[in-house]
Amino acid sequence: DYVLSNQQLERRCPLDFGHRKPLSIESSPSPLERLPAEIAFDIFSTLDIQSLFSLRRASKTLMAWVNSIPEYRRIIKHVPSTIRAILSLETASYITLHQLYRSLQSRTCNSCSLPGPYICVLTGERLCPCCPSSRGKRFPMLMEEACERYGLDPEQLNDVKHFRARPGTY
Repeated sequence: DYVLSNQQLERRCPLDFGHRKPLSIESSPSPLERLPAEIAFDIFSTLDIQSLFSLRRASKTLMAWVNSIPEYRRIIKHVPSTIRAILSLETASYITLHQLYRSLQSRTCNSCSLPGPYICVLTGERLCPCCPSSRGKRFPMLMEEACERYGLDPEQLNDVKHFRARPGTY
């Protein structure tokens, strides 16, 4: 089983739901805040989840805008554990809000037409347990092991998708 418990995720990665104060003291609106909301929403939906959460902390206005994106609201309301897992494992920079929303809306594996009950927190893709293309393609290993196994320098691994290991059942 490749599952993190909801209790562990809630403890390690609390979501603020708009209650946290922004990092900056607001003065005049930034150029981004002067955009029409519809254009800003289109831009925000293409951002990776990590950037979106950082943007929320920039100002009260940006937090309100991000919080009002329909896809964001639905994900936070219905599957907060998915966002918590992605943020906790530090894979949020690989997955866009739109990509995650599309995967959550789908019922089938990204690789085949079988039902896909799992979301890969590394890629944001929906996966099925028996699709050959979803098995063996991704497997975790320590960075040191990857360097040794594939003859790489640690710097070369910076461009490889990676995640932070958390206690749980994998």
